[in-house]
Amino acid sequence: MPARRFSLLIYLILVCVIVSCTQSPTPEPPPIPTPIQIILTADRMDLESGDCTWIHWEVNGGFDVLLDGEAVSKTGEREICPAETHIYQLVVDLGTSMETRSLEIIVSQAKPGGEAAAETPTVGKPTATTVAFVSSGSPAYLAEEWVKLGGPAGGLGYDIRMDPINPDVMYVTDSFAGIIKSTDGGKTWVPSNTGIEPMPGPVWRVFSATIDPFDHNTIWIGTQDTGEIYRSADGGTTWELRDTGLLTTDGIRSVRGITIDPNDRNVMYAGVEVTVNTWSDGTSGFIQRRLGGPTGGEVYKSVDAGASWKLIWQGLSLARYIWVDPRNSDRLYVSTGIFDRDAANSNIPEGIWGGVGILRSDDGGETWTVLDEQNGLGGLYIPSLFMHPEDPDILLAAVTTPCDPDKAGVYITRDGGDTWQQILVQTGGLSMDAVEISLSNPQIWYAATESQIFRSKDAGVTWQQYFMGSRERKSGMPIDLQVDPRDPYRIFVNNYGGGNFVSEDGGETWQDASQGYSGAIVTSIAVAPGGGADLIVGADTATFRSNDGGISWQGVDVEMAPAVLINSGEGVPGYTIYTTTAEQGNINISIDGGVTWTMTRVIPLGAVHQEMRALAVAPSNPQVIFTGFMIGGCPGMQETIYGPACDAAASGLFRSRDGGVTWTKLTGAPFDQTNVLSVAIHPEDDQDVFAATARGLYQSNDQGETWQKVESLTSTAISSLGPFGNDYTVRGDIEVFDIVFDPANPSTLFAATAPGILFRSDDGGTTWKQSISGLQPNDYVFDILPDSNRPGVFYIGTTFSGVLYTTDGGDTWLPTGGGTGYTNLRALALSEDGSVLYAGTRRSGVWRLFTPALP
Repeated sequence: MPARRFSLLIYLILVCVIVSCTQSPTPEPPPIPTPIQIILTADRMDLESGDCTWIHWEVNGGFDVLLDGEAVSKTGEREICPAETHIYQLVVDLGTSMETRSLEIIVSQAKPGGEAAAETPTVGKPTATTVAFVSSGSPAYLAEEWVKLGGPAGGLGYDIRMDPINPDVMYVTDSFAGIIKSTDGGKTWVPSNTGIEPMPGPVWRVFSATIDPFDHNTIWIGTQDTGEIYRSADGGTTWELRDTGLLTTDGIRSVRGITIDPNDRNVMYAGVEVTVNTWSDGTSGFIQRRLGGPTGGEVYKSVDAGASWKLIWQGLSLARYIWVDPRNSDRLYVSTGIFDRDAANSNIPEGIWGGVGILRSDDGGETWTVLDEQNGLGGLYIPSLFMHPEDPDILLAAVTTPCDPDKAGVYITRDGGDTWQQILVQTGGLSMDAVEISLSNPQIWYAATESQIFRSKDAGVTWQQYFMGSRERKSGMPIDLQVDPRDPYRIFVNNYGGGNFVSEDGGETWQDASQGYSGAIVTSIAVAPGGGADLIVGADTATFRSNDGGISWQGVDVEMAPAVLINSGEGVPGYTIYTTTAEQGNINISIDGGVTWTMTRVIPLGAVHQEMRALAVAPSNPQVIFTGFMIGGCPGMQETIYGPACDAAASGLFRSRDGGVTWTKLTGAPFDQTNVLSVAIHPEDDQDVFAATARGLYQSNDQGETWQKVESLTSTAISSLGPFGNDYTVRGDIEVFDIVFDPANPSTLFAATAPGILFRSDDGGTTWKQSISGLQPNDYVFDILPDSNRPGVFYIGTTFSGVLYTTDGGDTWLPTGGGTGYTNLRALALSEDGSVLYAGTRRSGVWRLFTPALP
């Protein structure tokens, strides 16, 4: 579950307790199918001539299994005595494809003089490795240009539209990735943002999209926060601004929906969200919304094909879907509200959720009638509305009810909105988020909520429920559905936090359909040993893996916030991956390169937490691991009266001394009720540990039993601000985002702070000095990455300056990749030889410097 959805759920539960409303327990989602596992290992990988070893295999799933062309059982072992180096292949028939695992057994001649071969470690616990400064490729910073990889899947998806005549031409919108087009039915996507003004990042905050029913090459889009409307007359190749008359003052605007009159292409409507700091209707006052301020709405009308717009409705909830009755263009319907916006007439502490309901006009928007509970609707938040393609008096509405799950669900009117009846109850949930009717078979209806979809084959009389997502991950929060007009069982969904998914069987099974674009927030990257083509990425949507340098992505059935990836030891196949499970308080460990996983719990059950941020494995002793958490309500996180309290049981720092099997909360550490953001362990001494927190930097010389605050960094950072540091002087602490040792010279450390940007210590943390030559003023550094093959070479990821590098130990910093304009860097990772650099962005997925050699 994405972090923002988790926060929303906690928020709703706490509020419902305040107002004494009760809810039914949320049912467990249908189980996710167990992924097929194929394991091929050997006791020894390096042999001398005449030696033997055993190979082992295990296959969970599939059909026929072949070992070097010979049929074998799914589980077995065999002694082998190869005379020369040989690659053994295990081939599994999965029904729709063949999956192969390869294992190279290297055979060398006996050492001269009868010298015994070195003992090879057995598969199991990872062994310590020594840093070697050997380079086998050009350093990544020499690359001239960054490559945007278009993955992994994710972002803030919103609308999805198909060309009515050629449905293989499709458009999706994403509030981070912009407007994206497919010409092959959603198999691949290409961003189409030329002419749209980007926000810093760069990100293209496109929310809504509409295809002109009179000319399918004409596309209209509306933006988030900037409240702009653009038109393209060439299928999205170029765009022009068409927002004359839209209000731009007294609030932040987002265009939530655009509709064209089916009888007159010159008549258009736009539904808008308005967020302001204060909002009053003259009677109920205003509330302070959790996402910035109360939310109102507006509806605009254009009679000159978008050349100019006129405000025709303003109210206390956002406007989303607008429908025009094709029999009578004067009759309009407007849905208002959505699951994560509080209407401006709400008073949450008093249990008043506010809202408007559905608007109806019979004079083209001159006057309006409100349809609400008195007409039979179960709630006033209507995130989706759909008009029947054959009978415009029939409309379906998705209803969200923050404190009454029995009233959430799908409602229908058969008399143009005068009366409404509930036809599907969203049991155990708080929202229904999207509804749709098949145009080619109007008997088939769909409704969707988080990771669940309902299908009716009898026009809403009965419903079937299915899990919505792939084997590896949930789909997210559905915002829009689109049924292929050629096939009532082919359906796409666009999601908050999940990207685009497609089902070819009416919602029973799903596949990711986001290849080519990404608005994902990347939290961590780890690159496997080798040429740099194999990487694992943690994002706000899920965990992903790519074995071709980011060209294609596959979901991984473990959650991942930060990750650490190390060699399992000389002679041991694969490598060890440690990842944290962001919201469940667990850590996942794989000693075979991600084929199989073991999960152990870190924090106590029931402790309130949000995200693991710090994870460090001691280079000299991989049995020693530290991890820390970010907790809502603790310093360093936004504190709200509705957010979860800072839970001392979950905050702070945890340590394992047995490779992650068991964990101890470090009660002697001064970290209770603060957030630990990074941990660094001395490359040669696992007793020497630094912890970066929202309240400064701390050091331990006894593996975390006792801690001392590094006051010298605090005072140096505050003094670097001069008179602007007064607030921090009063607080007495600073926020430290990252801390790293120089692997070539462990007496040197780098620390990224707010304020002060970046500092270096050359005496083990005793004294500090700024290292900011080449950085923009007031920038933020979130990740510091040393190149272990090249002393003095470091990379940093920043908010405004992109990725910078230094070759002189931090005396000067230079832009990488020609200084490309993307920003908001949160995660960096290098290939084993330092020749390929990956950068994880906030809202733009993963980027790459240099192309790795593909296996």
